[in-house]
Amino acid sequence: MDVTVINPFITGLSDVLTNMTDIEFKINKIHLKTADDLPRTVTGFIDLSAETTKGSLAICFDRDVILEVYEKILGEAVIEINEDVEDCVGEITNMVCGTAKALLAAKGHQFELTTPSVILGDTTAIPHFQPKPIIVIPFSTEKGDIHIEVTIKTDAA
Repeated sequence: MDVTVINPFITGLSDVLTNMTDIEFKINKIHLKTADDLPRTVTGFIDLSAETTKGSLAICFDRDVILEVYEKILGEAVIEINEDVEDCVGEITNMVCGTAKALLAAKGHQFELTTPSVILGDTTAIPHFQPKPIIVIPFSTEKGDIHIEVTIKTDAA
């Protein structure tokens, strides 16, 4: 997998966290996913596809982080994952992918986005496009962790 196709997804999530929430974060060591055992409370998932590009993206949030993100974006505190928080996760997934799509298009990689789905809990497998590898980009915040999982294959990769 061409590492330059990963950076736009990092930029997308960084932009959302910086511009919409003011939540301080740190990007940790990027690595290959080896099992479906990374902890998460709620995940936004989207397929990426086109004639020359196929892949998928998951943005996985710890409970306390997504509740803080929701509060910062919408100005309303919640104490549990509800339908509104799930909608927020879907919209964040859309925004991150929209940013990545634009940045990748500038490099000649075109793809279409499906409607994001939201997966609750950490026991449901994330239905990534196969074959692997799946790249994990972990972010840490004061409230907990977020991680991006992305797999993308282009004709050039």
